[in-house]
Amino acid sequence: MPDKYKVTPEKAEQFTSILLMDYMINQNGELPVLMDDNFKTLEPLVIKLDAAGYVKTPGQTEKGMNYLPTDKGKDALGKFMQRYSEYLKLYDVFCAVDLTKGEFAFAKFFDFDSDAAWDAYLNEERWEDLRVAVAEYKKVDPLEIVFMSFLNENRFDYTTTTWQFDVSSGLIYDQMEEICNAALTVDQVNQGDDTVMPDIITQGADLTVSLLKQEEEIRKNDPEPAEEQAVPTQTITEENYSYPPQYYQPYYQPSYISPLWLGLLFLL
Repeated sequence: MPDKYKVTPEKAEQFTSILLMDYMINQNGELPVLMDDNFKTLEPLVIKLDAAGYVKTPGQTEKGMNYLPTDKGKDALGKFMQRYSEYLKLYDVFCAVDLTKGEFAFAKFFDFDSDAAWDAYLNEERWEDLRVAVAEYKKVDPLEIVFMSFLNENRFDYTTTTWQFDVSSGLIYDQMEEICNAALTVDQVNQGDDTVMPDIITQGADLTVSLLKQEEEIRKNDPEPAEEQAVPTQTITEENYSYPPQYYQPYYQPSYISPLWLGLLFLL
């Protein structure tokens, strides 16, 4: 039986386009017009981005002759970051669920004083990762959910000399496929009871809103210095798209999906 989820060449182009825009805009990375060995394999996609108006080739700059993002490219990355922000708020909570007890690991998120202690708690064997099943239920592309989890885990590390090869070769996308195809499905979670998955999603939404309210209270009682709160204007990150808890009320409906998740980000 063939695998259910596959990173097609078109999906790979979408994911890699996001990485290239993020690299240029948020990491201040240089994308040379005269491609060196590292970027050579990505040159066909960069040419497509240029032709579609997402990047442009400027004249000589202090950094040399480099591609620069256009307003259209920045807008596309901004839309992705809105999706990514909602992923971090609404989907990541399903990464560790105890199906036997009906418990979410994130219910105790604020009980830990260190990342190490939190990571050890997440690694307990009783937790099941339901993010792919939730995406499947909501008819969101599970591959995009795994792509976002890779971003959150810094699996696309721009500081290495091989990240361009990892994406152009498809090796890292092969890993995403394996995760999606090995993950629990909606049917496996439901076990013949179609009320299970909607109940889990509703519980997750309720927990998300509760966590956001706790986060607000913590910030009110212990505000960060203004200079640390500010997001630099030249970056387009998920932090640009933070909303109050009431924004997420529609997600109490298990099948609700924000219009932000609809459509392609890059038309190439």
